[in-house]
Amino acid sequence: MNSYLLIASIITFLLGLVHSVLGEIMILRHLPNVEGFPPIAKSKRLPKWTIRITWHITTILGWAIAIILAYFSQYNPLDNNQLFIIKVLDIAFFASFVVSLIGTRARHPSWIAFLILALLCLRVSIG
Repeated sequence: MNSYLLIASIITFLLGLVHSVLGEIMILRHLPNVEGFPPIAKSKRLPKWTIRITWHITTILGWAIAIILAYFSQYNPLDNNQLFIIKVLDIAFFASFVVSLIGTRARHPSWIAFLILALLCLRVSIG
């Protein structure tokens, strides 16, 4: 079993859970009170619902990545195709780390999780 990928899977799942729960509590529940969204299809609610839906789709995709990492954690060593996928996830986690760090000037703690995930995947991909 590859413990690095199992740990990455758990962190990714928890990141998604925290993203949805705290996002709903701290941001999304306040959307109905926000003014200034462009009316789409003559609906004031559609942009707000689009934000809510895409927020939670991000979590669903994060959980899909967590499942992939958990699945690959069962294999040791990984074959070339599996390593390719881990390298792609490593690049995605690293890019997310950079965007979160720079975009929020390190005020949003997601950069820490993304950095840890990138390092875990890097450790696996370089052997």
